[in-house]
Amino acid sequence: LVNEPHLFSVLKDIISPDDFIDELSHKVALLLYEQYEREQKIMPQLILNQFMDMEEQNEVAILFHTTLSLSEEEQKEKAITDIVKKVKLASLDKQLNEITDMSKFQELVKKRKEIEQLHISLVTG
Repeated sequence: LVNEPHLFSVLKDIISPDDFIDELSHKVALLLYEQYEREQKIMPQLILNQFMDMEEQNEVAILFHTTLSLSEEEQKEKAITDIVKKVKLASLDKQLNEITDMSKFQELVKKRKEIEQLHISLVTG
């Protein structure tokens, strides 16, 4: 998302900051989504400056400098799809483990099946 902000419009109905279950990743995702919503662009340095702890800054910097070096669009789509599936499925599994309402459980199982079949297309049209 940092290196390809156009993905926000592709992913907005699929994944949200709440799907990032790791505390630091969740906080970074919240800041990214808020900044993109407000500015329609990403300025990593402004987000990085939100973290005072040096260890957190280093972890966030590593997140921001991780790139997909894939030349073919099909490879990029598969990699993005795999990453989104991993994050979303982990989020759904966590919710499933905490749920007591059977109707909500069935809804989450249905969403999980949909995510397992997910394919993200980067082709706009």
